[in-house]
Amino acid sequence: MNNIIFAHGFGVRADGRGIFTDIAKAVPEANCITFDFNAFDSEGNTTVTPLDGQVEILQTHIDQAQKGATLICHSQGCIVAGLANLDKIGQVIFLAPPPLISIERFMQKFGRREGSVMNPDGLSSIPRSDGSTTYIPKEYIDSIKSIDVPSLYKKVAQNHKLTIIRATKDNILGETNFDYLEKVEVIDISADHDFTGEARGELVEIVIKILDS
Repeated sequence: MNNIIFAHGFGVRADGRGIFTDIAKAVPEANCITFDFNAFDSEGNTTVTPLDGQVEILQTHIDQAQKGATLICHSQGCIVAGLANLDKIGQVIFLAPPPLISIERFMQKFGRREGSVMNPDGLSSIPRSDGSTTYIPKEYIDSIKSIDVPSLYKKVAQNHKLTIIRATKDNILGETNFDYLEKVEVIDISADHDFTGEARGELVEIVIKILDS
């Protein structure tokens, strides 16, 4: 099996909340490549990198990989992948991909959290359940403006074998629809956004089948 490159979602670490770790354990023969898009301080607080910076990080790992590598992305990592040059990538697997990205949705989603400070013209902060804080600079907010997510996904699907694994009980994105994508297999799992609990094992089994196909 060739290289597998993993691209995690918003504000989390390289392991994608354990999703990528569990997949990697199931394919010990593969060279699994994980990395952080964001910066972390000594107290575990996160500073989110603007999307263009995330694309640069992903591109570096793609360029270093063997041609035909597999790319597995979770959540916002799917959008980052859509913005990158995937010429060296063979197949692509999207896990719980967001159907769009917008400043309004972002502010509405995270601004409701108790203790959140949303400042699109400066530094925003979001308290996390583990006691840490996620800091969002103005540059990140600016970077998500005017991104046409469907067009990005269409480009990926036109040039690669793309499989989407959708979480039907997604607590972050809600119901998602990708009917506009042609020749793309969409597999549904009864799961939350991070495929926790029993859904994690089902996810890993499905990913393994896709890799072996």
